[in-house]
Amino acid sequence: AIETGLPIVPVYCFGETSTHNISRLFLKQRLWLSRRFRIAIPFAYGDGSVLQRLNPIDVPLTSVVGEPIRVEQHPAPVPDELV
Repeated sequence: AIETGLPIVPVYCFGETSTHNISRLFLKQRLWLSRRFRIAIPFAYGDGSVLQRLNPIDVPLTSVVGEPIRVEQHPAPVPDELV
């Protein structure tokens, strides 16, 4: 956005955590891995085959779009401008 000067549009979606069932199996170990290596390892489960488990549960989602945030264009931004 800084290089092109395009505005940043904030978007948030409510209800995403209800789209899959997540197992508590090995939760302590997965939380440790998540904190240590900054990765998530969810174990999703549900009815049906393995492929069926990858499909999200049909729940209502609400998306909220904020006002665009204007960004001043800098063709070659320095690292301090990227924070």
